[in-house]
Amino acid sequence: HLVFPNEIQDGLPSLDHIYGADTDFLQLLLRDQSVRTENPHEASLFYVPLLAMHRTSNIGDPSEHVMRVLDHVRAVWPHWNSSGGRDHVLFLTGDQGACALGARGHTGPQLAAPLKVVLWGQTRAWGSNSSACFHPLRDVVVPPPGDKDDPQARSLVGAARQLYGRWSRGEGAGSRPYTLFFLGGIRPEDPAYSSGARQALARLVGSGGLQGVAFNKEGAWYDQSRFCFVPHGAGWGNRIVLAMMHLCVPVIVQDHVHQPFEDVLPYHEFSIRVQVEEVPHLLDLLRGVSDEQLRRLREGMARHYTSFYWDVASGGTS
Repeated sequence: HLVFPNEIQDGLPSLDHIYGADTDFLQLLLRDQSVRTENPHEASLFYVPLLAMHRTSNIGDPSEHVMRVLDHVRAVWPHWNSSGGRDHVLFLTGDQGACALGARGHTGPQLAAPLKVVLWGQTRAWGSNSSACFHPLRDVVVPPPGDKDDPQARSLVGAARQLYGRWSRGEGAGSRPYTLFFLGGIRPEDPAYSSGARQALARLVGSGGLQGVAFNKEGAWYDQSRFCFVPHGAGWGNRIVLAMMHLCVPVIVQDHVHQPFEDVLPYHEFSIRVQVEEVPHLLDLLRGVSDEQLRRLREGMARHYTSFYWDVASGGTS
């Protein structure tokens, strides 16, 4: 009654697993006796299983749901009050992460205090979001998980392990005829969408296309391209995961957006960061990357690609 006031049906939810980082984490935490304690006096952090996506969907406002949960936590257990919630951890896996908490003005101290694990790391105001909603010294961005029970997701991870295995044995990355690949919506009438990155690429490519660029070609061309364009949309996306799985160097064009595990992963070793204002010169920049530089970037990807998937049984380290 406290959290889910409406009647719900038993059984598996119809939620896209790409939003299920919170449930994946909870399953891993419950099985890991080396980091989990049942004695609150031994705990450094307290995990609060919001399961907000099951209540509000990926684009809904989770504020009311979060407040119900936190009111219950404060009323039943003393640990929140002893720290003001600063040692409590919440997952918010919706499209705009913690930004959605501002939709109804519920951004007072109670919601600002907890550590938030999100998939969207906006550090400055833009578009409809009037303030930053990710704080790098407190919050964490994680990659979206794949569904370990989905044959297509398992196939992607298996193919990635084989690809990186061939690369580590010196067998190369295969033929890559395209310099750059992007597939996705543009929304030319909405300049706030992707902070203008997708629109800038569309203008660069033009209606006639550009040699060496696979731009909105039918099908996935990740494994045919040396570089993959990684913008955001109206929130987080999974293109960086797909790029890493295909040994396609991510070209991240997301001004003021923190990337998954950016505070611990050396992104300069396996990706290229480009500002939106630099997109008109992007092809010149990428064609200027030497074979030796590309090799070093791929070596970095081989060291860190497992950080972008969750399935421990398949070697994931998220």
